[in-house]
Amino acid sequence: MPMKTHLLTTQPYRILWIFGIVALSFMGGQYSVKTTDQRSSNTHLSQLIALISERYVDRISKPEIEQKAISALLEQLDPHSSYIKATEVARANEGLNGNFQGIGVEFIIFRDTVRILKCIPDGPSEGAGLKSGDCILEARNTGQPKQVLFGKNINEEHVFEALRGPEASNVELVVKRLESAKTETLMLARGEIPIPSISCAIALKPNTGYIKIQRFGAQTHTEFKNAVNQLKQKGLTSLIVDLRGNGGGYLNAATAIADELLPKDATIVYTEGAHQHKNQSVSNSGGCYETLPLYVLIDQESASASEILAGAIQDNDRGTIIGRRSFGKGLVQDQIELEDGSVIRLTVARYYTPTGRCIQRPYEPGKNSAYEQDALDRYTNGELFDTTNTSDKTKFIYTTPKGKRVYGGGGINPDIKIPLDTSRNKFQNSIPHRDLQFVCSVYAQHKITVFAKQFKSESEFMSSYYPDETFKSYVSAYLKIKINWNADLLNLCKAYIGRILLATNVIMLLF
Repeated sequence: MPMKTHLLTTQPYRILWIFGIVALSFMGGQYSVKTTDQRSSNTHLSQLIALISERYVDRISKPEIEQKAISALLEQLDPHSSYIKATEVARANEGLNGNFQGIGVEFIIFRDTVRILKCIPDGPSEGAGLKSGDCILEARNTGQPKQVLFGKNINEEHVFEALRGPEASNVELVVKRLESAKTETLMLARGEIPIPSISCAIALKPNTGYIKIQRFGAQTHTEFKNAVNQLKQKGLTSLIVDLRGNGGGYLNAATAIADELLPKDATIVYTEGAHQHKNQSVSNSGGCYETLPLYVLIDQESASASEILAGAIQDNDRGTIIGRRSFGKGLVQDQIELEDGSVIRLTVARYYTPTGRCIQRPYEPGKNSAYEQDALDRYTNGELFDTTNTSDKTKFIYTTPKGKRVYGGGGINPDIKIPLDTSRNKFQNSIPHRDLQFVCSVYAQHKITVFAKQFKSESEFMSSYYPDETFKSYVSAYLKIKINWNADLLNLCKAYIGRILLATNVIMLLF
C-alpha cells in the first residue's frame, strides 16, 4: 500500500487530521482506485494503458503512460492537486524541510558561467575559502568524469546534479578566483546545508523591527522566535512582518507564528471539505509577542500559509495588513507517497479565515490556464495600481470582533492598499534581481572594511547608505549596461539597493 504523509499539519494545536483520502496504488501496471465501482473504472483505465503500450505508433512505456494519466486526471480536479515524480520529490521538499546536502553555495549563471552569489555560513564552500564572485568551472564526483559548468548549454539542473550529493561525499572543483583571476582545484566534502526561511531580520528604526519570511518551512517558527528575541534586545517595541512574495509552505509553521502573536483561544484558521469535517486551529496560550504593535506586508504573490497568517491577524483585529490583495491559494493538499516513491498532492479541504472567508479564489475545474491568467490579469486590468479595494463589497462582507469590515472573494484584501510602484520598477526592470544580487555581493565584499567604520547598525545603514562611484562602476563592469545615474534615480533606488546589500552574508555579519 502507498505511504501517506501530511504536507500540511496542525499537530502543535492538538488537532487530529482525519482525511477521507482515496487510497492510490500501482498494482501490476494498473492504476487502482479503491472504490465500490473499481471493477469497471479500473478495467477501462488498464485497458487504455495496455492499448497505448502495445499498439501506439511510437514506443512509450507503461510507467510513462501512468504518469501522464495521473497528471492529466489531477489537472481536471483543481489548480493545485499535482503529481511529483520520485526523482523530483527531494528537490520539491528541501526548501520546506530546511536543509539539503551539498557544498553550500547560492549561485547564478551569469554570462554562461556559474558564479557564486554567496556561501552559506559554516558550509563546506565557506570553509574552503570560496567567496562571492568566484566562478565554478568544473566539478568531478568520485569515480565519474568531470562535468563542465560553463557554456551556452549550462542550466540550473545541470549545476544541481554536479554540486549536490550525499553528506560526506567528495567533489573536486575547478574554480576561477574573482580577486586574482587564478584557477585553482579544490576538494570539498559535502555537508548538511541549512536553508533559512527568514532572509532578513533588522531594526529599521531604533524601536521598529523588520522580519522577512521567504517561506514557511520546518524551522521557520524557531527562526522567527530567535529573530524577534534578538530584536527585542535592541529595544523592539513594534514589528513589521514581510510576507511579500512568500508562496506558502507548511501550515503548522504559519499557525505556530500566529500563536505567538495572538491572545489565548483565538481562532487562527479552519478547514473543511466533502470528506473532512470542520477542523479548527486555535491559539493555545497567550503569545510571547501578542502586545507588540504589528504590521504585516503582503502582495499578489503572498499565498497559502502566508494568507493564513495574514488572515488570522486581520480577522482577530491584531494588526494592520498593508500591501496588495494576496494570491488566493486556499486549498489544503495532503501528500500521499506511492510505492515507487513518487508523490500525489491531493486537495482535501479549503482554508477559511476566522470570520469565515474562503481564502481560495474562484476557479473552474479543468480550466487551469484561465486560473493562471486571472492572476496575470491583475497587471493589466489596473488592480495592482489602484488604491481602492477591488473586492465586491456588496457580496463578500465579513465583520471582525471589533466591528471592522473585511472582504472575501479570494485572497486577503489589505487594510491599507499600496499600489505597485511603477517608477521603481523601471530600475528593477533594467537590471534582473539576481544579477543585482551578484553585483551587491561582490561590492559588499570590497567595501566591508569601510562599512564597518561608517555604520553601527542596520537602521543607520538603511537611512544613510547612498550608492557611490564604486557601486556604479561595479554595475557597469559586471553587467555591461549603461545607466544614467542621475540624482532622481539614485534617490529612488537607494533603499532597494540597500536592502539587497543588507541581505548579503558580508554585511549581515557586521550587525
